Amino acid sequence: MIPTGGLSVFIHLFINAYALAAKRFPVLKRLARFFHIPAPVVGAVLVSTIVYFSSSLLINALNDDNNFDHLAFLQDRCTEQSFTPSGKDVVLRVDDIQAYAWGETSRRIIDDATSYGIPLSLAVIPINLRDDFTFYEYLRNQRCEVEFMLHGWDNQEPRPDVGEFAELSKSDARERLGEGIAVMDRLSRQSLVSFVPPLNQMSTGTKEALDELKFKVISTEDDGYYYDYDVTTFDFDVDELVPADEVLRGCEEKFASGDTLCVIMIHPQDFVTDNKLDQEKYKEYEDLLWGLHESEYNVVRFKDFVPEESGTFTNILRALGL
Repeated sequence: MIPTGGLSVFIHLFINAYALAAKRFPVLKRLARFFHIPAPVVGAVLVSTIVYFSSSLLINALNDDNNFDHLAFLQDRCTEQSFTPSGKDVVLRVDDIQAYAWGETSRRIIDDATSYGIPLSLAVIPINLRDDFTFYEYLRNQRCEVEFMLHGWDNQEPRPDVGEFAELSKSDARERLGEGIAVMDRLSRQSLVSFVPPLNQMSTGTKEALDELKFKVISTEDDGYYYDYDVTTFDFDVDELVPADEVLRGCEEKFASGDTLCVIMIHPQDFVTDNKLDQEKYKEYEDLLWGLHESEYNVVRFKDFVPEESGTFTNILRALGL
């Protein structure tokens, strides 16, 4: 809340003192005669009433989440970066960016990539994101350095090994997508064109809802999708971290076969032990960044492959279902 107690008292004392001169105004004199009270009192009451209701409206407006977000963007403007695909392109897809989980590791992943001028495509789980205000503000401040993607709504499995969007109808999928779009639009105001299905699974109804909502990129495990991931920093089949040189070799093999895009899937939890950043594991990510920096590859974002056509207004309409 905005601290207003002392300021309010000061303003009212100032106005009341000023209002002592109000007896010179004919309107106040007539009101004073009508109510049979001194003119300065009438002036003080009228001005104090106006100030009270005006300040209340202003304070309520500033404490509204939407207005607070809007004012924050006005205060801290930045120009979103864009990158041009070149034919040997790498996308770093970082999944499971979320509230209250691996925050230190997520920040390190983003900060270290930014220090190399390497853009990331962050797959964000939006539920409860604003509640983790410190991390929310950190992500907002990175909005011109990274791409934000939608990674479901809450990423909860209805059954073991079944993704959030694996079995949804179109209407249910659209509702969850709308909730996510609304949060993401408030977070960044950047265009939102990419979707990463939780557990890389999605129903036919989800695909239809994504088409209606004008998502242009779907990154998932499916031979039919150009934006499937190709290599990963963690092998879930054997539950082991993949060394950086092996990840880079996977991209090299992709390009040698004639492909023009290599998508690397990363999770913050790949580099933690007991929910804390593990520096020994994290060195593999640092080596990956260094290897990409020194390579001939061009690191871009998913959204660099599609026309820029979705913006704040578009996202709001999408969230409302209009």
